[in-house]
Amino acid sequence: FTTLLGAESLPFIGIWPTSFHDVAVMVGVGLIGGVAQVLMTRAFTLAPVSVVGPFDYTAMLWAVGIEAVVLGVLPTQAVVTGSAIVIASGLYILYREARVAK
Repeated sequence: FTTLLGAESLPFIGIWPTSFHDVAVMVGVGLIGGVAQVLMTRAFTLAPVSVVGPFDYTAMLWAVGIEAVVLGVLPTQAVVTGSAIVIASGLYILYREARVAK
């Protein structure tokens, strides 16, 4: 569904890659993202959500870290606070589920 909606807007806002490097980066990002999605889906089928879920929260940390290093943009207070709340909630759920399982 997302691909179809994105393809609709492509003629109006799309920018063609201008070099082999651009194409290689796009293909690399697509492959890495696809493999990551398959592996995360597989992890959710093999382990309880309460165990795998918190690892998904590290995506926020990676995004903020990469943005800071590559783009030089530091996170705002709202991003730090929101991320802390989401991560703390996930860790609490993991802790609670581990206690219930005992």
